[in-house]
Amino acid sequence: MAETPAVPEHPLATRLKAALKAHPVLRDEKKLKVVVVGGSVRLEGTVFTRDTQRQLLELMGRLPGGDEIAVLVEPEVAPPRGDRNLVGQVPPVSPGAGGTKNTYSTSHLKTS
Repeated sequence: MAETPAVPEHPLATRLKAALKAHPVLRDEKKLKVVVVGGSVRLEGTVFTRDTQRQLLELMGRLPGGDEIAVLVEPEVAPPRGDRNLVGQVPPVSPGAGGTKNTYSTSHLKTS
């Protein structure tokens, strides 16, 4: 039986996969997929945060040919909704060591 010849992978897809694998943060993103459709390269999936998405876009800007890749990636963690009023509250300062008198001593206790 004759083997069918292997189809060579798109060179841009190969570079993108290598860049993702070498990136210290993006290499752990398991939901990213590099897909070749009709001769063009797409990056699909989700990343965990908007910061990770920012790092991904920075990587695409440094990758030769990165501007030719369609990036269809969304962050899973969304920013706070605009209709919510987020007000932080700081807890009051602790008064210190509770009801202990400053003249209290444990020096009278014997250690064996």
